[in-house]
Amino acid sequence: MTSLAVLALAVALVFSACQQSRSGEAQAAENAQPAAQSQRVGSTSAPSTADESEPAVAADDSEPQSTGEDAQQENAADEDAEQDDAGLSGETESADTAAAESEDAPMSKDDYKELAMENLTAEQYDICFLKGTEPPGSGKYDHFYEPGTYYCVVCGEPLFKSDTKYDSGSGWPAFYDAIGTDAVTTEEDNSLGMRRIEVMCSNCGAHLGHVFDDGPAPTGQRYCINSLALEFKPDEEQAESEQTESEQE
Repeated sequence: MTSLAVLALAVALVFSACQQSRSGEAQAAENAQPAAQSQRVGSTSAPSTADESEPAVAADDSEPQSTGEDAQQENAADEDAEQDDAGLSGETESADTAAAESEDAPMSKDDYKELAMENLTAEQYDICFLKGTEPPGSGKYDHFYEPGTYYCVVCGEPLFKSDTKYDSGSGWPAFYDAIGTDAVTTEEDNSLGMRRIEVMCSNCGAHLGHVFDDGPAPTGQRYCINSLALEFKPDEEQAESEQTESEQE
């Protein structure tokens, strides 16, 4: 082979090698570009995914829990408030009931005694609760004969009517009968060395005087009563008082 042919062959081999080398570099570059793009896409999207998912999960997990706790607390507060209201209402009703029962309950003799200490004079209290006696002839009802009714000065219960009153000459107001069988009560009194029968108001227990078996017909009894233990009201005044009370009711 001639030297020219050898030279041409060498040039051809070198050119082919260069071509292959360039082709490999171009292929490598092409392969590298998708990978780089893929990395860029992955690096760009990964933070976005984390930013979108984590807050969403946090929101989904935290908000319902907070709402549920708040609702439970509000329900508990409402229940406590209802119980407090119910308790106050119950206490108020109990107080009202007790007050109403207290108003409806009858007064005891001790209650009347305390009331008498506030409202009666010393002389009246001495007679009604210490069993004293006013001097004969000193009572305002001894020679008093107006029509009407005599009431207990302590509790206001009716005791004697004027049509049963008479002049006994004893120095004290005298009646031959009480206004009713249950208006007064009696018991034996052995004080002052004498045997007598004490007369008391059956409602409040106030001492009124004594009763003797030397009265006129039809009973034969003489209720000898202290004026200071009585309160007289004319029939007209009593009728007006009862009418006023009826209208108020």
